[in-house]
Amino acid sequence: MAITFSGVLTCIRRFLRIIMVVLNVIGGLCGLAILVAGAWALVGEGTLVVISPADSEKFTGVPVLMVVLGVFIMILSGLGVVGSIFNKTKWGRVVLIVYAITLAILVLMEIIGGVVAAVRKDDVAALFETSAEATFKEYATKLSNKDVWDNFQRSVECCGVHNYTEFRTLLNISVPESCCNTELIVAPKTCANYSSPLNPGVLWNVGCVDATKNTLANYLAGVAAIAIIFALIQIVIVVVSIFVAAEKNTVKYDTMSSGADKHNLQDDAAESS
Repeated sequence: MAITFSGVLTCIRRFLRIIMVVLNVIGGLCGLAILVAGAWALVGEGTLVVISPADSEKFTGVPVLMVVLGVFIMILSGLGVVGSIFNKTKWGRVVLIVYAITLAILVLMEIIGGVVAAVRKDDVAALFETSAEATFKEYATKLSNKDVWDNFQRSVECCGVHNYTEFRTLLNISVPESCCNTELIVAPKTCANYSSPLNPGVLWNVGCVDATKNTLANYLAGVAAIAIIFALIQIVIVVVSIFVAAEKNTVKYDTMSSGADKHNLQDDAAESS
């Protein structure tokens, strides 16, 4: 049995259809992960918003965007799966074409978003620092701010806006218990007893702004790496989806070519007779 070019293309397309289904299932799971991360950020971002009330909408917008993006990726991945399975039907090919165009636009948006995030990360850190300084001044006078700062310092393991000395220099109060690892405090001492002389093993001597900047830098580095990998995979999927969507046209062309060759052979036979 002779191996034809159209047969090879058909085998390749069948294999790529399977790959597309697998990749889109993985993409859907990634979308679900982004959705869950955004929802988790919405639930847990209250502390950050209260510490930075002046520009809270700029912080809450990020997790909301993550939720929307997660839902969008899940829907788009679903279209890719459906289009790959039913690519031999007319509506299946339309779904694949729409999917490829939308995915190409998404890749472009991811590249632009990554560049903007890299450029503006220092602005976000500066914004958080300014807002945190404003709420820290109300630590001793506003109970809600005190509770939020205490919880934030315990969770991040930081103390003050820039360092622990600000409680004495700015607020004229002792270093609170939330600045220390309470498990290491030996009674009857308090956290303030470990600030002079400083005992970094018990008292967290890193300011909350610096701790947040470090966390933000690590987070953005991880997001950038994931975004690059995800974008490369999406580019491959765009090319593959267009190739798979063209299957019927190629088969039709091969059929027409075979019919034309058969017709030419019949004409040649008639002329020779």
